[in-house]
Amino acid sequence: MSKSYRYPPDEFDDVPEDAPTGVHRVPRSPWRKVVPFVVVAVVFAVVAYGAVTIASNLLGSDGASATDKTTSASKDSTKSTPKATTKPKPTKSADASGSDDTSGADDTSSADVDHATAVAVKNGAGITGLAAKAATTLEGDGFTKVTPGDYTGTKLADSVVYYVDSKDEATAKAVGSSLGISDVEQVSALKGGAPIIAVLVHDLS
Repeated sequence: MSKSYRYPPDEFDDVPEDAPTGVHRVPRSPWRKVVPFVVVAVVFAVVAYGAVTIASNLLGSDGASATDKTTSASKDSTKSTPKATTKPKPTKSADASGSDDTSGADDTSSADVDHATAVAVKNGAGITGLAAKAATTLEGDGFTKVTPGDYTGTKLADSVVYYVDSKDEATAKAVGSSLGISDVEQVSALKGGAPIIAVLVHDLS
């Protein structure tokens, strides 16, 4: 015991002769110093690879969308719209006696049927009461100004409905539909005072 030790001896100072008197540490392997750096490097490489892969996928999908949109736009721009063609419709000038004159007129769009438009019904079939019967049919379909009468002009091959103003086209077609007449013609002028005249050469269908 050193002389400089100032505490009195006790049971802890009684150490067997064969007991260890110090701590022995095993020398550290050089790999234990290197392993942390290797782990960090591997983790960093994996993270970097994942980030690059995700970015590539995102950029690739965006590029594909842009390409698809461009291709679609190109196809749409190359499509041509077929031009609608209309067949000129010859018009006639007719009067209540059946005389006709041909003149040009433009096709018009359909308008609402006006049941208040005056309609003259002419009996050209020689069947007694045919014009009155047709007038009753038209009135039953809502027409309010129908005048029956006899047709005195040149005999026609088939029943026909004449009208002058394009705004009366839908109304004239409605008259033809009510009377079973498919031939509806626009003419330049009509005699008799009515804007629509139906000439019957057959009995009502």
